Amino acid sequence: MSKKRRSYRPCYKYGYQELQNRSKRYQQSITEASRLHGVNENLIKSVITAESCFKVRARSHKGARGLMQLMPATARRFGVKNSYSSHQNIRAGAEYLRWLLDRYKGNVRFALAGYNAGEGKVDRYGGIPPYKETREYVKRVMGVYKTLHTKDTSHFNEKPGGALQKTRADYHRIWQQQRAKQLRASQQARPLNERRCVEAVPTHLRSLTGLKRSGRGGRIWRRYYQLRQHENLAHVMNKTGVHINAIKRMNHLTSKSTLRAGHKLLVWECRA
Repeated sequence: MSKKRRSYRPCYKYGYQELQNRSKRYQQSITEASRLHGVNENLIKSVITAESCFKVRARSHKGARGLMQLMPATARRFGVKNSYSSHQNIRAGAEYLRWLLDRYKGNVRFALAGYNAGEGKVDRYGGIPPYKETREYVKRVMGVYKTLHTKDTSHFNEKPGGALQKTRADYHRIWQQQRAKQLRASQQARPLNERRCVEAVPTHLRSLTGLKRSGRGGRIWRRYYQLRQHENLAHVMNKTGVHINAIKRMNHLTSKSTLRAGHKLLVWECRA
């Protein structure tokens, strides 16, 4: 008598307990990254679920690696030396999510679309790009997030008589929401250019590049990297995490272009 095959069920369709069992091994790193970068633990778990299903050695055909499927350029951008290190991968993935959330003013769906398709695509279309893969990705991550978050927010203690009493965790969550609201209010009082463009620059680029504003009262902010002796575009890519093709495009370079020490290359641009 032949054994009945178990039907395949994708990771993003797992139930709450299955997801928690999968993530248990990496819980300490997830908690640390969540506190360090201010990204909800359940959102980090949801992205890992959709990206790798908690397989630390996962690698895509495009070259993305590890639990949060970091591309090599993204890994370098956020200081990852080993993408297969679960701790480094989760920390960098959470930092990238934080950066995207700040860029899109807390819009989780836009941030997820940027994580999947790149922030350039989200900026180009002014929202989630019309790509089936990206839209399905956002839908899956949000579905997992709902599974985790709905379960977590239902943790109440019941008083005699059936009334619900909030736990310490619930009060802490309310405090965090109020704090975030106050922070957003203080940021909105600051100039749009500074808030959106200056602070949106990845942390590692601030020390490597110089900031310049286009014209007098211009709405474009740019970051330039100054070439050092014996450096080429490959060196610039490794240091900044910006791909060679993008550097060429932004600086209108061709194969015949000559670069010398002291030459300033545009590596970041933001329109406010």
